[in-house]
Amino acid sequence: MSRMKSSARPAMFAVAAVVGAVLVLYLQRNKHDTAAGPFTDGAARSEPAYDSNREARQTTEDPMMYPPPPPGSGAGASSVRQGPCFRYTVPAGWSVAEDGQFAVVLIAPDQRAVTTMVGNVGLPNGYNPGQYLMERLSQAGYQNLRFGQMRQAQPAFGFPSAWECDVDYVVGGVACHGIARCSVAPNYDFCTMVMTWAASENSQWPNYAGWLPQIAAQVDVTNSAAFGASGIAQQNLQNSIALGEQARRNREHSAQQWDQVTRERGESQDRNNAAFRDAVGGVQPYQDPYQNRTVELPAGNAVYWVNMTTGQIVGDPNPSFDPRTPTDSNWRAMPRNR
Repeated sequence: MSRMKSSARPAMFAVAAVVGAVLVLYLQRNKHDTAAGPFTDGAARSEPAYDSNREARQTTEDPMMYPPPPPGSGAGASSVRQGPCFRYTVPAGWSVAEDGQFAVVLIAPDQRAVTTMVGNVGLPNGYNPGQYLMERLSQAGYQNLRFGQMRQAQPAFGFPSAWECDVDYVVGGVACHGIARCSVAPNYDFCTMVMTWAASENSQWPNYAGWLPQIAAQVDVTNSAAFGASGIAQQNLQNSIALGEQARRNREHSAQQWDQVTRERGESQDRNNAAFRDAVGGVQPYQDPYQNRTVELPAGNAVYWVNMTTGQIVGDPNPSFDPRTPTDSNWRAMPRNR
């Protein structure tokens, strides 16, 4: 993910490891049961979009009641909890396996059903929702993952579109079934994807199919720092500052280069003009060693001398000409300027 995007995938695997560790804990705790419960991935999230105008769905109003639950499912009166970043509904008897900055994971009392919500920001626009779901669920260590046909679904709040599919898999030798949904929100140069996941072992799924996916979808973002959003924003700000500084240096370097080119071109033109003037006027420049000035003198002489006391200049076609005498040694040869 450009600018803030490259940090998304390492975060994905870090969070997946956390959720996977919770899965192992539950499986070890119930290793003598006849069936082990399913778990969701806890995939990497850079950040989902945070909508400051989000309306609260259901808080502490009338508790939701669900269809007849399977034995030990705990379905019945629900409660609403507010975590550090999310507000979500917890069915009676269910436990919260994770409630942090990156995910919400709920486990049934018999640990044979699960719901999860995770998300990512910084994915490329056009990223395949089916691929996103496959990557997230594959990180959970499920066996024999089989994905059904993708179909359009009701998106999470604040997302314009969503796709979902049925998923069959195996955990601890037990066949399980679930529904994975991917909500998509495109942005300027990246997109946000959020996965909601509800699953149980096959024998219990008919009792969960009518209401468990809704529990997974009823997770509201209530903190702009959810999924590392504030960190990504800070990174984007730093990137913008760095790009602005680089642009400033480029402009300064370009201006310096242009000034140098202009100066050198002017000096070259001056030299050419002087040579042309000398050639047309029949003069050549000589340096007065006493007054440190340039003097243009006729080009017919091979040598010129200047007298220090009188300022007189004499020339001669003979290169060996020397006006100095024993009584007048104040003459100095004038070097020719090149």
